[in-house]
Amino acid sequence: MVDIGRCERLRKLDEEFERLRARLTGVFSGRSESQVEALVDEAVKSVRADSAKESRLTCE
Repeated sequence: MVDIGRCERLRKLDEEFERLRARLTGVFSGRSESQVEALVDEAVKSVRADSAKESRLTCE
């Protein structure tokens, strides 16, 4: 049995992934791998810090 709704959602997710991949490729073109890695590391640290702040606020 085929779940048409699920197939449609997967197709949309695949399209969104490809759109984001293309956008990120454009954003990071011309940068070295180490530059991209440093930007990603910085973004991850920032998100984790924000998440930790939110966790502390909701636990108070």
